[in-house]
Amino acid sequence: MKNSIYIPLNKSTIGNLLSDGNEAMTKILGKYQLKHLNYFFGQDKDGNVGMSYRNRLAHWAEINENYLTPQLVCQLFYLFTCIINSISLYYNKRNEEANKEQTKEE
Repeated sequence: MKNSIYIPLNKSTIGNLLSDGNEAMTKILGKYQLKHLNYFFGQDKDGNVGMSYRNRLAHWAEINENYLTPQLVCQLFYLFTCIINSISLYYNKRNEEANKEQTKEE
């Protein structure tokens, strides 16, 4: 999949990257993990649902010293670890399948 584009070049927002319509990301991370990530890093159009971590941290908006806690850092590290694990599992599985196919051909 080295020629695949995971980030749409025409419009890359958190909503697009983590939407159910992004088939590549759905295959890699899974439908439910995308929903969880969208909740933590995004926000709905009305601003009522979602933590909007991406906007808050990237634009340093709505952040004060009380917001930056060890719990927030741990939560972000946990989300990062989940993403890395999913990517690793996905590509390990793809490599195993490719090795099986190569063995069959030989």
